[in-house]
Amino acid sequence: MKKSKSKITMVIKTVLTLLVSYTLLTPIMAAYTTNIDLGDATSFAVLGGSAVTSTGPTVLKGTAGNNVGVYPGTSLTEVTLISMTGGTRYHASESQVSIAQTALTAAYLDAAGRTPSTVIPTELGNTTLVAGVYTSTAGTFGITGTLILDGKNDSTSVFIFQMESTLVTANNSMVQLINGADYCNIFWQVGSSATLGTNSHLGGHILALESITATTGAIVHGSLLARDGAVTLDSNTITNNLCNETTTPSPLPNTASPLEFIILMGGVLVIAGVAGLILKKKDE
Repeated sequence: MKKSKSKITMVIKTVLTLLVSYTLLTPIMAAYTTNIDLGDATSFAVLGGSAVTSTGPTVLKGTAGNNVGVYPGTSLTEVTLISMTGGTRYHASESQVSIAQTALTAAYLDAAGRTPSTVIPTELGNTTLVAGVYTSTAGTFGITGTLILDGKNDSTSVFIFQMESTLVTANNSMVQLINGADYCNIFWQVGSSATLGTNSHLGGHILALESITATTGAIVHGSLLARDGAVTLDSNTITNNLCNETTTPSPLPNTASPLEFIILMGGVLVIAGVAGLILKKKDE
């Protein structure tokens, strides 16, 4: 009988160990996603591959830098309509912009290669997401309405959206941040082109393989960086800020879903049940 009790105690301890391990490891796994390093592209609010065009007065500002440049293309059209505070207009002949494009390529490939990714619906509007890497079956994302990104009280939370083709935001759509999420930690890796709707508000850095079009009145908290195509602006405001380094990250959040918890608990109960049956048969 004493041996049986001892074995039962051992089973209980095993179950408790599994539960404790789950509690400790889940937030660590949830926080696995690290930031994308933009390197020498960080100071560019706008970077085009073939051209940069502004058809209306556009304002570039922010603590990370508000430079504008194009490489390997040479077309900077109506850039006099772009106002900058301390920023510089870089032409293809200047080394800074070619170096920035090299950094953009590295950042783009980094974002595209991040795993594991969670597959979610193409439409992001009227949803709330926590930090992570996201993709869709269709390879595209769109925002109609408001997308809420929840930092779970961790200012270092990173959000990466991977697209094989397009990103399209509807007119007046919005990306809203809550609980410490920071625009500097949001990345939109776009396999072809991005289009931002009239008077829309987008948070994060767009890293596009082809072109980026910001239609009239679109507001961006981040940067517009295109590898091969053009960046077209029209009366936009782009704020390219550094991360809020004064914010002290809170303890890592436990972001496990109820489904994950149920699955784990089910597994634990099955193990405990099997162990109990084995002990019972041995006692008989």
